[in-house]
Amino acid sequence: MKKNHLLAFIFVFMIILIVTGCSGTPSTAPEPEAPGGETPEAPAPESETPAKVFKLKMDKTTAETQKSSQLEAEMTDRVRERTNGGLDITIYFSSTLIDPQDTVKGLENGIIDMAGYGFSGNPNAHFMLPMIMLDFFGFPESDVAYEMWPLIFKKWEEEFQRDLKNVKHLGTRFFANGDMLNTTNKPVTVPADLNGMKIIQRGEVFANSIKQVGGAALDIQTPEVYNALERGLADGNIWPPGVIRAFGTGELYKYHTIFEPISMKTPSHSYLINMEVWDSLPPDYQQILLEEVDWMCRAIMEMEKTDDAELMEEQLARGAEIIRPTLEQLEEWQALFVPNHEIFLKNAEDAGFPEVREIYDDIQRIFKVYRETGEIQID
Repeated sequence: MKKNHLLAFIFVFMIILIVTGCSGTPSTAPEPEAPGGETPEAPAPESETPAKVFKLKMDKTTAETQKSSQLEAEMTDRVRERTNGGLDITIYFSSTLIDPQDTVKGLENGIIDMAGYGFSGNPNAHFMLPMIMLDFFGFPESDVAYEMWPLIFKKWEEEFQRDLKNVKHLGTRFFANGDMLNTTNKPVTVPADLNGMKIIQRGEVFANSIKQVGGAALDIQTPEVYNALERGLADGNIWPPGVIRAFGTGELYKYHTIFEPISMKTPSHSYLINMEVWDSLPPDYQQILLEEVDWMCRAIMEMEKTDDAELMEEQLARGAEIIRPTLEQLEEWQALFVPNHEIFLKNAEDAGFPEVREIYDDIQRIFKVYRETGEIQID
């Protein structure tokens, strides 16, 4: 009996020794030294996958094949990369998600999360912000307008936000070149030169303005503009260089009237996001989105500037003449359209925005100071 106990004790003791020996930490060989005696750096750890992914739907009216659309898509790639997939924006081009006339309504109701949109695109959606789309509103060249507008917006942000309701403004880009007056047979420098001319431009505001100087506006659909100009049914139209290239009307023009530093119209495109969606994003994602929208706007404007310059060189090679009215002549043009500004302001006041006139006057002061000094003075 005692012998059996002794054997059991010896057996257990041997097992303990074996287990204890196996649990010791094995020795490891030293890391090989790199040439020169330096230890190589360890590979960078992989980025952590975000705990939550924000998937946003963005509506765009333009076709995916357009250059500006491609840069907008690149913006979403950059955001996705910088957030390691945490902020994933999908753009639906050609308005496949919502009717272009309902863009703002879709943003407000959360049908879409983001959109690229012109402030005058949905009638009665906004009452103050569309002022930046008024004919001869007074914006200087697009590069300056792009630097100026965020400062103006920030100054009047509380009032503008009331106009935007539950939609946040991320940024606004201005077309590289504003609208030009392009004519087939007669040069136009001052408003009186429009007497007896028929100009293609849709909209009652423009029609009423040039009627005062003996001109007539024709409401012709875009695809029919080329035929109307070629057949002599119209004497000219209002288009920026990019649209001229798109529809091939450059070969029909003999004169281009360029309005600078008081633009005839500075077309713009704004990027908006539903406010609840914006508030749900982490602060670092918000900052990244703002930075990348700014990158995108600048990239698109630079691309358009290059393309527009090439088109104007082609026009000069064809023998077209560029007409640039003096500042005094530009102020004459602006005076012709100011009555329409008054109509706009009155409508905004009637819609419940009494501050619109104060904002308009302040912006006009900013424009005037810039024309006189070359400086952007907001306050």
